[in-house]
This record gives sequence, C-alpha cells and structure tokens, in this order.
Amino acid sequence: MPVIYRENRLRARARWPSGASAAYIASVALTFLSMACTEQGAAGPVCRDEGSCPDGQVCVNGQCVEKTPDVGDCDTTDDCAEGMICNLASHQCEEASTGTCDEDTDCAPNARCNLSLGQCEVGARTCAVDATCEVIDQRCNTSRGFCVECLSVYDCDDPKVCIDGECKIANTACASDAGCNPPLSVCENAACVPGCGAAGSPVVCGDATRCDTAHGRCVAIVDPPTACSQDTECDPPDEVCENNVCVPGCGQEGGLDCGSTPSETVCDPSTGKCVVAPPEGAALNESCTKDSDCASGTCFDFEGNIGKRCIEACGGASECPAAFTCYDLHGAKMCLSAELFNDATFTENTGAFCESGLDCKSNFCPYAPGLCVDTCARNGDCGSSNDCRWIEHAANQYIAACVGTSAGLPGGTTCSSDADCQSGVCYGSGRCGDLCRSTANCGSSEICAPVDYSVCLSATTPCSRWAVNVVNACIRVDGSLGNKMVGAPCSSANECEDGFCETTLGICTGICTTDADCPAQFECSVMEYDELSDGSRLFANFCLPEP
Repeated sequence: MPVIYRENRLRARARWPSGASAAYIASVALTFLSMACTEQGAAGPVCRDEGSCPDGQVCVNGQCVEKTPDVGDCDTTDDCAEGMICNLASHQCEEASTGTCDEDTDCAPNARCNLSLGQCEVGARTCAVDATCEVIDQRCNTSRGFCVECLSVYDCDDPKVCIDGECKIANTACASDAGCNPPLSVCENAACVPGCGAAGSPVVCGDATRCDTAHGRCVAIVDPPTACSQDTECDPPDEVCENNVCVPGCGQEGGLDCGSTPSETVCDPSTGKCVVAPPEGAALNESCTKDSDCASGTCFDFEGNIGKRCIEACGGASECPAAFTCYDLHGAKMCLSAELFNDATFTENTGAFCESGLDCKSNFCPYAPGLCVDTCARNGDCGSSNDCRWIEHAANQYIAACVGTSAGLPGGTTCSSDADCQSGVCYGSGRCGDLCRSTANCGSSEICAPVDYSVCLSATTPCSRWAVNVVNACIRVDGSLGNKMVGAPCSSANECEDGFCETTLGICTGICTTDADCPAQFECSVMEYDELSDGSRLFANFCLPEP
C-alpha cells in the first residue's frame, strides 16, 4: 500500500488547495458545545455592560457581581468560571457565547462565528493559511484546518513549550510522557520538561546511552547484541529476534537477508522479518506484503489479527465480487470479504428482508429487521427512483445510501444545514456539495474532496475518541486551480487540476472510486491523508501509479 509520510514529522500528506481545503474539512461538521451556567456570587444590580456596575464589580449575565479572578482579569480561559472564556484582546472573562457576528473577526480572538446561528461561540477559528490566524497572533494548523497558539516549541517563549497547540509551562503536571508532548517534552518527576533533544532539557544521557530524538528519551546503546526470545524484546521492525539475539531487521542496512533463507521468502518491511512470498496476482482477501503481490494492485495493512490483505477500491457493493461488500473504512471504500466479519454473508440484494446489515450485499439494513438498502458514491449510482444521499442513519453514524428522492437544493447552492441539500452535505460556511466519484462529476472551480463529519464522543481536549465519518463531495475552490493532470510533477496542490499533490512522489493525484476514474498506468488505491487526535487514521481513494 502506498504510504504517505507527514511533512517534517511522521507523514507527508496529499496537500489541499490553499483556497478551500482546511476550512471546509475542519468546519463542515461543527459540534456545538453546551456551556453550563455557573453561579458567580450574590446577584447585584441589573447591568448592560461593565460601565453600568459600581467600582469593583463586573457585568456577568446581566447582573453586577464582585470582580474576582474567575470573572474579571484573565490570561487564559482557565482563569474564568465555567461557561466563560477569556477574551485575549481585553483580558476579561466573557460569556462563552457573546454577541452577533457575520464572520470570525466580529468575535473575540479565541472565539469563532457560528454562521448558522450568527453568534460568537468558544472555539478555534478555521483556516487554510497562516495569514488567517496572524491577526489574532496564532498559527494555522493546516492538517486540521484551525488556528492554534503554536505548532512547535519555537512558537513559544521560554520556559513554555508547545503542547497540543498551546504554549504551556514545561512543568505541567503529568503521569506519563503521553501527558506531555514528546519528543519536545516528556514526563519527569510528575512534571513535563523538555525532552533530551530539546534546548534546556534536564534529561541528560550518560556514557552508555544516547538520545532517542524521536521520543525525547535516553536509550541504552546496545553493544553487544541484546539477548531475546521474541521480537517484542527488540525494536521491530528496526531490530528483530533471530537465534536469541536482537539483529537488524530485513529492511535495515546489514539486516536479515531473505534471499539466503532455505525457502523462497521476501522481506516484510513492516515487521522486519522474512516471510513466505505470496503467489503473484493474489486474489482479493488473500495475504500480501506489497501492492505488486495483488492482482488488484493494492495491498492494505489492517494491522492486528487480519494483517495485510489484497483489496480493491469501489463505490458501491455491485462493484465487488460475490460474498464481498463495499466497505467504508474511515473514508476509503474497498471490497471486503464476508470472511472478515462474524456471521456475515453479504448475499441479499436491495429490497430483500434482512435481520442486520451482515445479511445484505450492501452491508446496510436500516431499522433492522427491515429491507436491504444499497450504498452509493453519487446520484447516478441509484437509478431514477432514488437519490444518493449522505444521511445520519444512527447516532453519530453516517452513510451514503440510495434513500428515495429529495427536494433539497442542488450542489453549489447556499445552505444552513445538511437537510437543505439534495446530497445531504452542507459544507464550510454554507454551500451544498454534490456527492462525487471523482472531480469529473463536479462543476467548474470545484474538486471532489473528502469532507470530514467525524464526531467527538469524549469530553476531553483534545478529543480522545472520535466516531469517524468521511464522504467525498464537490467542493468549491476559492481562486484558480492548476492545469496539471494526474501523474504530472508538482510541489503544490494549486498546480493540479484535481486539487491534490502527493508530496512523497511529487505528482498530481485526485479522488477516485474505481480504476476507471484514473488515467492509463494509474490505479484507484487507498492512501492515508490525515489523523484525528485519538489516533484514528483518515483514508481516501486516490489515483496512484500502478505497482
């Protein structure tokens, strides 16, 4: 499977066009927070603003109350009472939702404009470029599409470090490194301190250790080889256990030589071990180690017990073989076998009775027991009697399905909610987006791109558990697109007519559903393009070179 590596960190990604991407990806499914009202003290005179109150009091929720650190001066929202935020411009605590607005700049620097309600609300502003955030002295996290206080330790003043987009004192309380921001900061004596690779770090490595800059920790210099009984006692895939000692894995310099083993084996770089070579042209659902092992050209790593399997991109179940369904895995659609699911058959066609989705070829049985309903990628997939719509079929769970006709608005029309649109997608600041298989289905100045409807299921910041929902829709791009086709060299998404530049290969790419959406010598494959705060990986189907 083609793997994308984030630029300057762990993976790079298919870059979005500068005019539209991050804003519509991050803002398309806002979760509105309910702020609990908290008693601020004894009620005083009625007021409209702070000037209406006696000295030493401030106006909160229409009542004058004594000025305290919770309701008066502040440096961060943590200084304010529940239900209030710190206006970073005035350094005063204010109600979390305060004032009407037409755009973000009408609100406090650490608030944004809820365009559907026309009201300011607490939360980070959406952005695509740094210029949007510079007016409030912040940076744009382009991978998530919103403004943050910092992206690295260099954005913070000493002795603060960047932790989850905020500059914080390095001695923030912690229980483990995960509570800090490794490798920039790690947990020492229940406090976050700079890691061994950061300036001013108290973590000093001794003679027998070295600094592991990927984790901010000192690790032992292993010489001679470490004794072991299994791979986990080494550092796979860099080191694996062979003949009871840790040795470099087969993908490392001087590592295991798979060609010299008694049987025909090949290197699996994900484990560092030599494995039996799979047959050439392996069928769907057969084991594989690389894309070229599969007749479909795509080997996907499901991790865990399933491991690597041959898969094929799809838009609906009709494009998959018998006993397979077109499964949506965090945004990428792929043909998966019923063998991977408990009690699944995937045999019943649209309209047949079903006890659960596992009975249906489409894997979708709404209001079970009921009737099987087909899934889809765009309107043309459903025939004349149904529209392909993006619907919330259960709490926090979305699917693109053929669910009758809709009198909603067409793509490109302004909207205030998903229900306004024929497609069920109202993205960004309020525009309907038609569902699409590729940019060929979209109008001028539009690209087919993933729209993130993922819902946070936790009350933590950042979110510790997401319900992942992603759909491809036609998105309008502000500004001009390039004229380079899929496969042409690129360094920026704005050079490409489909709006994406795969920066590892340095070529233009685009969203697809099947190989037919891609040019000759390219296939519709699966590629990771983002990651949520709980570690959930977001995927999409992109045109990539054949293996």
